Amino acid sequence: MAVAVDAEGGALRVGEPSRLSHAGVSAFSHDHCDGTRDGQRFLVRRPAEGSGAKLKILLNWQSLLE
Repeated sequence: MAVAVDAEGGALRVGEPSRLSHAGVSAFSHDHCDGTRDGQRFLVRRPAEGSGAKLKILLNWQSLLE
């Protein structure tokens, strides 16, 4: 979400919230996105459509070493 902020004249005025992104991620955190120094753009990391990447977990892998 984003809001316009105006602090001119010593009074803080905050505008109405609006949606900042339609990036398709459920939550932003420091490891999912980063902004440019001027605050005009964001880079958002998300899985590619149709990537189908899956995590496989192998339990009891030590038994395969025998």
